[in-house]
Amino acid sequence: MTAPQESSNRIRIIVKILTIIAAVATIVTAFLKVTEWLERPKDSGAQVVVRVADSTGASVSGANVLLFFEGGPLGKYTDVNGTANFNVSFSNSVDVRLIVETDQYEIYEREIQLPRDKRIDVHLKERSPNTSSVIVRVVDDDNSVPIPGADILLLVEGDVYSQPTDSNGIAKFTVSFSNGKIDAQMSVSTKDYEIEYQRITLLPNKVQDIRLNPHTQVIRVSSVLPSSTPEPTATASNLTIVIRQTASVTVEAANPTIEIGQTVSGTIATSADTDMYTFAANAGDVVLAGMGRVSGSLWPKIRLYDPEGNLLNTGSGSYNTEITGTLSVAGIHTIIVSDGYDGTCTGEYNLYLQRLNNPINAIPLSPGQTVSSAIDVSIKMGIYTFTANAGDTILIGMGRVSGSLWPKIRLYDPEGSLLNTESDSYHAEITETLSATGIHTIIVSDGYDGTCTGEYSINLQKLP
Repeated sequence: MTAPQESSNRIRIIVKILTIIAAVATIVTAFLKVTEWLERPKDSGAQVVVRVADSTGASVSGANVLLFFEGGPLGKYTDVNGTANFNVSFSNSVDVRLIVETDQYEIYEREIQLPRDKRIDVHLKERSPNTSSVIVRVVDDDNSVPIPGADILLLVEGDVYSQPTDSNGIAKFTVSFSNGKIDAQMSVSTKDYEIEYQRITLLPNKVQDIRLNPHTQVIRVSSVLPSSTPEPTATASNLTIVIRQTASVTVEAANPTIEIGQTVSGTIATSADTDMYTFAANAGDVVLAGMGRVSGSLWPKIRLYDPEGNLLNTGSGSYNTEITGTLSVAGIHTIIVSDGYDGTCTGEYNLYLQRLNNPINAIPLSPGQTVSSAIDVSIKMGIYTFTANAGDTILIGMGRVSGSLWPKIRLYDPEGSLLNTESDSYHAEITETLSATGIHTIIVSDGYDGTCTGEYSINLQKLP
């Protein structure tokens, strides 16, 4: 074999080897691509069909159908056949909260799972004349991401409703409605935010968004509407609520406060209206709250709640009412006042708060001393204290000096327990042998209906 032939054979062998290497590389690359394609998550698509009907099976058109899930919500109105169609993409099975709103029927909600549940039949119930469901969804205002585990507290006409949000940020409440909407107080607490009690307007059988904004420290309350169809005629009104961030944000008072020893004035201006006041107290405090009518037809009603929203005491009367309570925990307590007749009476009122053990702004009395003062507004009280020993017998007298006041005296021991009380049209008097040593409390007020006023004098004597 000549030298040129040998060189040519070597070149052919090298070319074949390179061709084989290229083919192997192509096969390996293709194999890797196929493996990557097989191992990646498969995006699935599903057409979800929701048919809405009433209890008789008749189609309900114009129903607002909402799907809440990660990446949602989606919303559409049902067509003339009562049907709403959704094209939903997902990588894995998804838990979805289905909610259906209408203006005629009770709101409907249930959990479904995709892709398992692709056709859902919804049968709506007639609305109850006395109660309705309210659904709220707590989300981040920036990105609409639901906030699970938020503790929501609703105060509606003195009744307390508490519920945490689920994984979709949703909580459902069943409350009493006397008309098409109701004013309520709402508190929302998450690990990042604490929202004081705020007034909101609840709409029956609607989903309402509570949108938290961590930058502006503001939340917005609004309805949840589908984006692909015209808006329904009934929508929730927007409002702004100031919140506080628990880290380092200055707290703005959400509700009026009432200090122990203070009298405040207010008005129940509309049917079903309520006013809320908060006050700080310690465990073991014995408090007395009194409410009296100043004008109008209002029947005063008071409710006292602890920091967890538990009702401690309630009372109502035609002209005035009083309640007492021994507080078991320290913190911010709540007083709610309203009409106690049928929720429709209105009028102006005075509200008074005092502590019976160690009262605030009390005037000290000594045996043999006489003090003059006046009850010049409804439900006002005079507070006096004196120090005595166990076994002492004391005499307390109170007499009217002017006005229409009916003198009334109450005597409390150092623990805040009532020892004796007496009232009369002109002069009241009590005699008591004390069983404990310490600071005792005397409360004087009008004994007729809590609304009479006038000047008085009070005298304390220690009997031999």
